[in-house]
Amino acid sequence: MKSNDNEIVVKESRCNHRSNHLDPFDWAGGRVLLTKKWLIFRFNSLNFRNQEHSMPLEDIASIQAKHSDFISNKFTILLRNGSIAEFRVPKRKDWLKAIEQAMKEMKKQHGEDWNSSTTDFLIPKKSINWYIKVAIQVIFLALCVSILSFILQMLLF
Repeated sequence: MKSNDNEIVVKESRCNHRSNHLDPFDWAGGRVLLTKKWLIFRFNSLNFRNQEHSMPLEDIASIQAKHSDFISNKFTILLRNGSIAEFRVPKRKDWLKAIEQAMKEMKKQHGEDWNSSTTDFLIPKKSINWYIKVAIQVIFLALCVSILSFILQMLLF
């Protein structure tokens, strides 16, 4: 799947991309580009891989931004063929809106009615449980740091 280089880029930014969601070390840096028909990831020169990953927007089955990271900027794309791609981008909500808008315009050009239920865009609201979990994590981290600093002070003096 190779994109047409003559396409107009709608949105572009730096990005980390993981094409194998089962491998936690598969993240690669580069740039992500959104055109009117494609979502393209291009590796930067620091990676061993140099080919681009391109996916047509019409193949996107769902986009999920439902992750429990403390400060999450990741979204996951599930394609109709079952493959999964993950992206970490700045301003994730802007990216999701841009992808949804590009898909809407593409469907309109093909004469199809846009039905957002055919593509699942999930940006959940954070519940009170999420905030409690994050607060507990922060308190635990602060406690660990203070214990370690106390131990270091005892060893050094």
